[in-house]
Amino acid sequence: MKSHGKLLLSRVHRSELVRLCNETLICAARDLAEFTKNGLNASFIVALAHKCEHYETLMDQQTTPIQTQKESSLVEEEIRQSLDRICELGRRIWSKHPSKYKDYVLAQKSTNSFGEPGAPRVA
Repeated sequence: MKSHGKLLLSRVHRSELVRLCNETLICAARDLAEFTKNGLNASFIVALAHKCEHYETLMDQQTTPIQTQKESSLVEEEIRQSLDRICELGRRIWSKHPSKYKDYVLAQKSTNSFGEPGAPRVA
C-alpha cells in the first residue's frame, strides 16, 4: 500500500499537491492526539505546513531563476515524502473507521482536470 500512495503523489500536479497537503494537514491536526500516540508529533505537522507555504510562495514567483527551481524541486520532494508518511500512518490508525480512513486515501482527495472526483492529474 505504501508504494501506491507514492505513485499517486508522484503523478499529482504541483498546484494539486499544495491543495492535497493543506487538506491532509487539516485532518492531521484534528487527529493530532492519535498521530502523537503513533510517533508523529505536532512539530512534524507544523514543519510540513511551513514547507507547503514556502513551496506555494516559490510557485507564485513569476521569474524562476535556476536556484529557485532547484529549491522548489527539493521542497516538493520533501512535501511528497512527508505527505506520504502522514497518509500511510493515518490509514493505519483509522483502518477500522471508514469515515476517517478516507481522509488519508490520496485517490479520494485527488481530482481530475474537470474538478470532479477521480484520478489525480498527471504533471
